[in-house]
Amino acid sequence: MISYWHAGRAAPQTFNIFGPGIICGISLRDHVPSVVILNRCSTLSVESQLQGKRLRWLGHVFRMPNDRLPKKLLFGEVKGLRSPGRPRSSFNDVALRDC
Repeated sequence: MISYWHAGRAAPQTFNIFGPGIICGISLRDHVPSVVILNRCSTLSVESQLQGKRLRWLGHVFRMPNDRLPKKLLFGEVKGLRSPGRPRSSFNDVALRDC
């Protein structure tokens, strides 16, 4: 059985603060800014890593033939009514912000 956790909006910021500091042996009591921790550990932020992975996958899908299912799903549109309110951001919206 595969288990996973939902990486909501706060998850990357939370890991940016605690993750690299714990890996590099820096305590929260040291009051070191997260930018200094990332530089000291010589790593990218989680948002930058996710952005790179999204853009890499998007480039992979762009090079696929048009009849492949991932390309059809990425560029397809859903017909029908939407629920009221602000629409959820799609993968395309997030990828456009990354570019």
